[in-house]
Amino acid sequence: MNSQVLGGRYRTTQVLAQGGFGQTYLATDTHRPSHPTCVVKQLRPVNQKPELMPKIQLWFKNEGETLAKLGLHNQIPQLLAYFEEDGEFYLVQEYIPGQTLSYELVPGNPWDSEKVIHLLIDILEILEFVHSHGVIHRDIKPSNIIRRQTDNKLVLIDFGTVKQIPPLDSQGQPNLTLAVGTPAYMPVEQLYGYPQLNSDIYAVGIIGIQAASGLSAHEVKSLIDPHSPNSGIGSWRDRTSICQELADILEKMVVLDYRERYQTATVVISNLKNLNKNNSQNPETNSSTFVFAPALSPNTAPSNRSKTTLYKRRTLLSLLPIAGIVAVALSAAFYFFSKQDVKAGNLSVAKVLSGHSGSVWSVALSADAQTLASGSEDKKIKIWHPETGELNRTLNAHSDNVRTISLSADGQTLVSGSGDNTIKIWQPQTGKLLKTLTNHSEPVWSVVLSRDGQTLVSGSQDKTIKVWDVLSGKLIRTLVGHSAAVYSVALSPDSQTLVSGSQDKTVKVWDVQTGLLLRTIEGHTDAVRSVAISPDGQTIASGSWDQIIKIWNIRTGMLVRTLKGHSDRVVAVSFRFDGKTLASASVDNTVKIWDLQTGDLRQTLSGHSDWVLSIAMSSWGNTLITGSRDKTIKIWQ
Repeated sequence: MNSQVLGGRYRTTQVLAQGGFGQTYLATDTHRPSHPTCVVKQLRPVNQKPELMPKIQLWFKNEGETLAKLGLHNQIPQLLAYFEEDGEFYLVQEYIPGQTLSYELVPGNPWDSEKVIHLLIDILEILEFVHSHGVIHRDIKPSNIIRRQTDNKLVLIDFGTVKQIPPLDSQGQPNLTLAVGTPAYMPVEQLYGYPQLNSDIYAVGIIGIQAASGLSAHEVKSLIDPHSPNSGIGSWRDRTSICQELADILEKMVVLDYRERYQTATVVISNLKNLNKNNSQNPETNSSTFVFAPALSPNTAPSNRSKTTLYKRRTLLSLLPIAGIVAVALSAAFYFFSKQDVKAGNLSVAKVLSGHSGSVWSVALSADAQTLASGSEDKKIKIWHPETGELNRTLNAHSDNVRTISLSADGQTLVSGSGDNTIKIWQPQTGKLLKTLTNHSEPVWSVVLSRDGQTLVSGSQDKTIKVWDVLSGKLIRTLVGHSAAVYSVALSPDSQTLVSGSQDKTVKVWDVQTGLLLRTIEGHTDAVRSVAISPDGQTIASGSWDQIIKIWNIRTGMLVRTLKGHSDRVVAVSFRFDGKTLASASVDNTVKIWDLQTGDLRQTLSGHSDWVLSIAMSSWGNTLITGSRDKTIKIWQ
């Protein structure tokens, strides 16, 4: 970027974020001796009518004064200045070095009661101060909470009230129906433009459930939102080891009706501190209790319920599958395939995507189901919108076929592996190539990103597996053990275990952190072309050129089940979100859907006219993506 000086003193050094309403810069203050780093936010008016400028200026002045008051709190960035320049408005705030809470909330790694309680209290005590000034943050989420490097305290940033200058009506009044925030953390009243103080409590509750369950915000929302197609089929409590009383508090924080939700942060803090005190005095009460509890009255603290009723509810829920990630909101426009039945029913073709001029070797779907990517023999990667089938962009950088791709859960990072021996890291929303990794000496057959997007694993024809740091692009370690090409790699949900499949006919299980080989699994009579790990991290599926799929126990390496039905090589396998259904793709031009509890073949999909080379199943619901040598991508529902 070209550096510029704003307000006569703030020299920009980096663009942190940009959008239609302005940009956020990292800058240095040239008027201070040490030229300290600061954050400059540019706010661009939506309506540039001259007659409305006095109203916009008044709004900006009021918001600036509010932020100045809030910045007096030690865990809110201090407002250093605010000014107008060339019809645009700028806020200058203290720079907070550290990492966001997103780095601490690792998918598949649930926290215990004590840790969740401390997290909630830390956030709510900041919120208590914010609400005392009559301010609603409106965009509380992990990426807006920073663990400050200097003292390890949490800092709340990026208030939604000043994310953009609101549109004004003909009288110059702000349009209050504009919903500001992040859908996964927004309650219904905020979505429709009527946020309350306890809308922020809802967002903190979602973060608490994320921490307690190891689920993503989208997965949590899909389970608690009654408008979700996954509502009622499972409980986030089944993924936790927190005490019942804490689960009750979290349930009350995210009640749909804001009138039934906790009304103030002060009351939640009091309940949490009392609970923490009781647990420290009676440590046995902090044991795991998986129960379902109805919403609580807004005027009472959580109370004990009948153990018999809770046991019955727990037993019922334990028989039901845990839902996966769903694109969130409360209107149909925010759902992807919102009318879809989450029960594993028969699939049929919903859309056919054409655009590649060669075989589609790989397909990937982001966890929020908003981004679909495909890699092809034509050396191109295409980014699609799954709901509309619209092609968003084409990425050209590889000099040979794109054999494998992987998307991060949020769809913000794409990794591709190619016959040109390289791995490329992309920003799919912009098409920007971020890094090229060149350590493999032969074609790259498989890449997989961890759910948090921080770790990358690759498998190559050079017989090695490599583990990479995505942010820096540095090679962490190389795993050697296979005697032939590594065709497929898979990561467990907690990113601690790696499984690989090879042309040497074996499946190997590795410890990601140490690089140690934990076990070698033998049983196939030909190359293992694809491996997958179940959502609970307990089961491996392997598909082979011997036309057979095998199901293994990941901890023991014991064979659980063998699935036979394909008439040619099996080249891809993928678990459904509940872990009870498996899809397999074959050179016989078909995809087969299997019931893993019985081993029965549930359905055969025969829509492709040539080899089916790749499959991806949605992280929720009943959507399947397939790529084929017939040059098409099919979306099945």
